[in-house]
Amino acid sequence: LSLSILLTLGLGASSSWAASPGEIRWFDLVTEDATAAKAFYTELLGWGLEISPSGSFIATLDGRPVAGISQVDGKFPEKDESTWLAAILVADLPASVNKATELGAQVLEPISRVEGYGSYAVIEDPQGAPAMLVVTERELGGLEGPGAWAWAELWTDDIDASSVFYSEVIGYDRSEVGSASGPYPVFTA
Repeated sequence: LSLSILLTLGLGASSSWAASPGEIRWFDLVTEDATAAKAFYTELLGWGLEISPSGSFIATLDGRPVAGISQVDGKFPEKDESTWLAAILVADLPASVNKATELGAQVLEPISRVEGYGSYAVIEDPQGAPAMLVVTERELGGLEGPGAWAWAELWTDDIDASSVFYSEVIGYDRSEVGSASGPYPVFTA
């Protein structure tokens, strides 16, 4: 079970900041080689880099934070390979974490705060996919422009169970769009 992501590499200018629960405007790469990852992604996407208050790396786009890159170093039990975590904005972080655990999720990292950025918790949904639930304190990411996040996709073996889980925890609605291979489920906020 995993999450696939898509970056925009050449669309128009960035939009102004306005975030709503359910939006994904940030990803965090937890990797076994943060130094190599930062070199790769800054070269590929033209990101700048800063050191975060927690000592990991913050990737920036036009001076705006768009992603984190940090070393795995046993951060999550039984996860020793690189993983991109989607940071999903929520209205009430404690309530969302409580609802997630009530529905069978495991908390991989309890609610933590990064000064000047916001608060987050990392969960593993009942099907085994990791996600980060976030409340921000500042502008993060963006949905348009080169290097911005354009799409996040959950790969799961139980679409119906995932739909119920993310509807209850995040407030997503599930709909279906047509594709060459048949109906394709999507979540909207």
